[in-house]
Amino acid sequence: MLEYVNYTIEQNIASKDIKIKYKDIKLTKEQYDYLKDRLNLYMFTTPDEEYPMIPLAKYNDYYESLTINLIISAPFKSSFNDPDELNRVLETHITGFQEFYEKQKEEFGPINHEKD
Repeated sequence: MLEYVNYTIEQNIASKDIKIKYKDIKLTKEQYDYLKDRLNLYMFTTPDEEYPMIPLAKYNDYYESLTINLIISAPFKSSFNDPDELNRVLETHITGFQEFYEKQKEEFGPINHEKD
């Protein structure tokens, strides 16, 4: 199960990024291989979102765990200064990405069993 860990805001020269960190501590290599290409689909599930985003995933073979940083970029340094806008973005993506991820993970099960 994917769990929210935390978020950070990083100021760049001309932009600002929110990095939302998640962790899944029970993920097999086969599940990861299936999920890694599907994670980028999240960008298309939120068509009303005005900020570009990208999920960066790192799988740990030894612990069979996955860490994901969902990076949401704002083109202006002043972005996310408004607490309401920041809360809207965080609420949308903290739960939205978790729901998307779990749905993708559930889809792996039936596909995997068909191969048996």
